[in-house]
Amino acid sequence: MKTKLITYFNIKGGIYKTSMSIITAYELAKDKNKRILLWDLDLQENLTQYVYKVNHEDKTTIDIVDGLSAEDVIVKCP
Repeated sequence: MKTKLITYFNIKGGIYKTSMSIITAYELAKDKNKRILLWDLDLQENLTQYVYKVNHEDKTTIDIVDGLSAEDVIVKCP
């Protein structure tokens, strides 16, 4: 399986990084029947909270940096 990586990155806030990530993931999953992994590296965790409906008590990327296995952090969606 060929993997492609799409990254939205900018230090400035308020430029629609989260919105574009959600829209891109949705369109790829719906129209192209692709499996999508959204990885939220923003400390505000807006993408994680919006898409996966998790809260700050759940495991995040910060927990991986602190040594937790990625398998323990990934949230699978239907």
